[in-house]
Amino acid sequence: MFTFLTYQVGDTITRSEPTQIVTKLLTNTTIQQLAAGPTHVIALTTDSRIFSWGAGLAIGDGTGIDRTVPTETIISDAMSGKKIIAVAAGDSYSVALSSVGLVYAWGKNTQGQLYVNIPHTNNVEAIHQ
Repeated sequence: MFTFLTYQVGDTITRSEPTQIVTKLLTNTTIQQLAAGPTHVIALTTDSRIFSWGAGLAIGDGTGIDRTVPTETIISDAMSGKKIIAVAAGDSYSVALSSVGLVYAWGKNTQGQLYVNIPHTNNVEAIHQ
């Protein structure tokens, strides 16, 4: 993986050219898809694991803390056992699509983008079934 944005590299240094992201957590892991939002990146692996780094709530690790290195997203009971086939990154939120068409979202819910009526939801939620 290569990136050149602050946080998306894994530190807080702004770069003007692509820089390879190296982390032990993703060693021997194949990334299937990457998506970048304004403040975070989300990566989907070929074995349906999700990693994120950047601004807190969109990471999905349950802490709300900013992360400068890839951190595995906590898979809730709603997502457990589901094959995730695609991810997307929005403005402080993330979404995942399962192989059976279920959509999951987590992060800030300031505009109702998580499709739940609870602002600033920090837990992974099923939003369409």
